Amino acid sequence: MNGVAGEGRRALLITLVLIGGIAALVWVGVRTGHLGTSLSPVEATTSTPKRSATTSPRPSASATSTPSMSPTPTLVPPDPVLVAAFAALVAELGGEYALAWVDGEGLHLLGEPPDETAWSTIKVPLSIAAVEHGAAAGSDPWPDIDPAITTSDNDAALRLWASLGTPQEAAAAVDEVLAAYGSAGTRTESEGVRPPFTPFGQTQWSLVDQARFAASLACAPGASPAGEVRAVMGRVVEDQRWGIGRVETAHLKSGWGPDDSGAYVLRQLGDGVVDGRWQALALSGRAADGTYPQGAADLSALVEWWARTAADGPSLVCTQ
Repeated sequence: MNGVAGEGRRALLITLVLIGGIAALVWVGVRTGHLGTSLSPVEATTSTPKRSATTSPRPSASATSTPSMSPTPTLVPPDPVLVAAFAALVAELGGEYALAWVDGEGLHLLGEPPDETAWSTIKVPLSIAAVEHGAAAGSDPWPDIDPAITTSDNDAALRLWASLGTPQEAAAAVDEVLAAYGSAGTRTESEGVRPPFTPFGQTQWSLVDQARFAASLACAPGASPAGEVRAVMGRVVEDQRWGIGRVETAHLKSGWGPDDSGAYVLRQLGDGVVDGRWQALALSGRAADGTYPQGAADLSALVEWWARTAADGPSLVCTQ
């Protein structure tokens, strides 16, 4: 984020937030030219799969290349004007929210995540591990990967988990994927710490590490296990395409579940394009009323705000 014009635009945004309120800036469902088509309200239950049109390939990467993130994106010093604008927006929404994104400048972070629990976002590295393990074992995990990613089917994810061996072996296999894609500090949970929830869904995965993982995943070769799983992330059903699903050519995976108080925490990771600039994101939020629908609507509003005001850095860069 740099330049006099950029600072002027941010200052104007703050004025609009304080004067006009959130409805004037990020009314959920309102679209600008660089955002995707509007979506119907999300529901807290999983629906029958509805396939979206195949998304376009990511910039700078192809099935025949071997791109990767280099160097590992580091935190960019926060812009005080942008921080203030984000704080004003969150105050209007209520609740607790944070977002992190990676562009050509590095890793940016706004807000404080309300919780680190991965929930169903962990199904992405789990699916990649299942592909790699399946190739060695001669099994086919794809009938389970598709519903695990596109509709967040828990039974399918449990079958993928079981295909990796004992819980400890499965956790180690997922950890290998996390380490290979920018999240070496994350350890997959192998024990049932909160029955009846899956052990792997209770993995503690920081927002910053999720953003790094999303950026590294976005750079994976299209023909690799990671690239193939990412392609499935472009077909997530409509009622789970909140948040990152608001931007063009979005590839995403959402996760959600109740904290100890019963309030729903929502997580999401993925990548997309804003005004021709390719970026990777991770989101975390808990609505003021603790519900899934309101949390999803608020995170969509935050992404729309981000796309209008903060996503003006250079595109994500992959090295060959």
